[in-house]
Amino acid sequence: MRPGRSRAIAATALALGTLLTTALPATAAEGPGPASRCTPALHVLDRLPGTGAGSWGSESVNDFGTGGLSVGQSAGLPAYWTGSTVHRVPLPSGYDRGSVAAVNHRGLMVGSIQGPVGVAAFSYRVGAAAVRVLPGGTYAADVNDRGTVAGGNDSADAAYLWTGATLTRTLTASRRSPPSTRPRSGRAPAPCEPSPASPPTARPAPRPSMTRPGWGVGPTTAIRTTAPAPRTP
Repeated sequence: MRPGRSRAIAATALALGTLLTTALPATAAEGPGPASRCTPALHVLDRLPGTGAGSWGSESVNDFGTGGLSVGQSAGLPAYWTGSTVHRVPLPSGYDRGSVAAVNHRGLMVGSIQGPVGVAAFSYRVGAAAVRVLPGGTYAADVNDRGTVAGGNDSADAAYLWTGATLTRTLTASRRSPPSTRPRSGRAPAPCEPSPASPPTARPAPRPSMTRPGWGVGPTTAIRTTAPAPRTP
């Protein structure tokens, strides 16, 4: 992996961590609430027509919102579902493929699109005539319920935060070497014992992508295998 690409991934992780810590209320740290009741079921979702329809990797469900809204890609195109009905995300001229990566509880979708004119990050809300291209980005990875979008640029060593169509923050990964994790004493730590030089730190849980627990992607269609629990706003 290229060093620049590694730093871009690290910067995006930093952006996602910032997105989580700024979006969650203080009570979220107190622990999860009661488990939601759901009945496991298999839902076969419609797919868009096209040459890539049903091929492996062209159909996926990446996230879910409220009211039966799901987002992902179908036939290699950014798409969303209401229940099992598929809808195509309208693309601007010069773009012919892409994927929706995430959606918040207010229905704001984000993702990336590609085509002859290049690659771009976008946001979209149901009913809009076309996606909104986010300046400077080649992908958008997540969005919180305040509408802050996290993403970045594959060719840069930075991740971005957007509000609306405005780039509001740039996060850069450090180029310094990571600190040594070697114990200061001559004794090696016992199994499961934290190293004195690297105390454990709390980190936000990583956000799954492409396939999530309870979701599956088959070679010919996207399926949902269980009703998902709601995400804590």
